[in-house]
Order: sequence, then structure tokens, then C-alpha cells
Amino acid sequence: MIAMHYDVKRTLGVLKKRFPILKVATFHKLKNQVKIRIATAIFHNLIREMEGDELWLDDQPDNIDPTDFVDLPSGYQRQYS
Repeated sequence: MIAMHYDVKRTLGVLKKRFPILKVATFHKLKNQVKIRIATAIFHNLIREMEGDELWLDDQPDNIDPTDFVDLPSGYQRQYS
């Protein structure tokens, strides 16, 4: 069980490095946030299947610059038309 926890944690870390949108608050509707996460996992797997270059991940910072953070009030969900 512990090994699976580390595998999941590592996978999420790789996805967050490759797709920084997963690291920050977003104004998208909740259902779209779910779709974004699914899409990033699919794109990640496609890139791996196509033997895409992943070495650039090693040069990426582990955190997004705090000046790029978006503050959202608790429970805020902006509605788009």
C-alpha cells in the first residue's frame, strides 16, 4: 500500500511539472477542472508512447513563483457563460 502511495505521489509530481496549470488555482468550473486533469494524464501518456523527450523536466523549477499565484476567496466559483 505504501509503495502505491509513492507511485501516485510521483506521478502527480511529474504531471505538475509537465502541466503547470495543475499547480495553481484556476477560475474554470469544477467540471472543467476535472477534464483538465484527465486531459493532462492522457497527453502525458501519449507523449510517453511517442517516446517524447522528457529530459526538459529535470531543468524545471519545483514550484511556481509566488507572484504567479492567484488568490481566490474560499468557496468562490466564477460562472462563465
